[in-house]
Amino acid sequence: METSSARRVSSSDMAHLYRVLVVTVDAAYLYAGIATGAVGFITSAQQADHIIRTGQADLVVMARQLLRDPSWPLRAAAELRADVAWPPQYLRAKI
Repeated sequence: METSSARRVSSSDMAHLYRVLVVTVDAAYLYAGIATGAVGFITSAQQADHIIRTGQADLVVMARQLLRDPSWPLRAAAELRADVAWPPQYLRAKI
């Protein structure tokens, strides 16, 4: 189930839209028992970690942030002090 707006909104509408989407996703998760993913305006490792740890979603889906910064997952893991396997081609640049 996809619950994003799929449209541009002004910053003044964003707070309301965010609340509506959170309520919609929470309802899907709690009442239907289906896995949910959080998407949109997730730009920091702490934010993504908080969403997962607090049970707001089962996974974090990222698009634009990864286009801006393809190494984001590796840097986020370092920020959160998570031990993750690096792809062999990146080992020489390991943080």
